[in-house]
Amino acid sequence: MEMAREEIKHIIIECIEELFTKDGCILENDVSERAITHKLAEYLQHRIPYLNVDCEYNRNATEGIGEPKLLSWLKGQDRENTNNPNLDEDEKLSVSAYPDIIVHRRMINADNLLVVEVKKRKSQVNHSWDHKKLAAFTENSQQNSYHFQYGVFIILDTGPTWRNRKPDLVWFVEGQIDRNF
Repeated sequence: MEMAREEIKHIIIECIEELFTKDGCILENDVSERAITHKLAEYLQHRIPYLNVDCEYNRNATEGIGEPKLLSWLKGQDRENTNNPNLDEDEKLSVSAYPDIIVHRRMINADNLLVVEVKKRKSQVNHSWDHKKLAAFTENSQQNSYHFQYGVFIILDTGPTWRNRKPDLVWFVEGQIDRNF
């Protein structure tokens, strides 16, 4: 399922605006990232009704029913934030990854359109893990079979000043940040 870059960008911006309009109170009250991504996913589902929009979807059916969604990493690559830092090199090659939101068709990887990661601006969590996940989910290699057409990292303000700053969007295409998006 291909979608033009301008169309997906427009949809994301519309969904964020709808989140601000209808659910500004959850941003103002600094609710959990999961609550924010759930509402954003609802608005995406309305605009892309022919695909599934899921939060923290953790299965890869192409590997067999019930198999986890895993990302493969090259040996020697920085693995800060893996679930268990005591794993040896070979065990660290595959780590489970649950994107905040994905737009796809369940049970196949052929129609993987969009993978979304959201962070609150005040979060102390390093963004590099989310960037690595988005790069891996959008790369066109055999190492990771998801091949999402687009990825986007969204940074949102929360708390009493949530309206003071526009969200930051970092787009990923073919495993790389696309600064021209």
